[in-house]
Amino acid sequence: MGAAASVLRRGLVFYLARERLPLSWPLAAIAVGALVVGALCAPWGVALTFPTALGYLLVFATHRREPRFTRVTRYGDLSYGVYLYAFPIQQLLVRHHVVHTPLALFAAATPLTLLAAMLSWHLVEKHWLRRAARPARASTPVAPALLDVATHTGSDPG
Repeated sequence: MGAAASVLRRGLVFYLARERLPLSWPLAAIAVGALVVGALCAPWGVALTFPTALGYLLVFATHRREPRFTRVTRYGDLSYGVYLYAFPIQQLLVRHHVVHTPLALFAAATPLTLLAAMLSWHLVEKHWLRRAARPARASTPVAPALLDVATHTGSDPG
């Protein structure tokens, strides 16, 4: 079973037990600590800690009752830009031998990805979303006589 499948399986178990699962900041901090320790003890540490800790953090982040991520969006909706630019930026960093470990790749790619996402949001995305949200302008109807002239080939059959 791959790591992703293991995280998904544990995430599913956490989701099914969400009514009884304690969602608390101290447990989330322990999960983050487990992720850090697991990353430092790769590869066996990752296999032992990531599925459970990451599964818990995913359920914790999505099922808390207090307002979520209110300050995150003050610079714009970066989610699509992160989705769009993260992989190419990571590949460029690896291709040009800028980083040599997964943790270094994460540390180098994250600020570059967020910068690209922010530029994308402010220079492209928000303008197109604003344009798409506007009601469509009614087109000016063409007079039937103009249509008849435009469709005629020029020769009079009569």
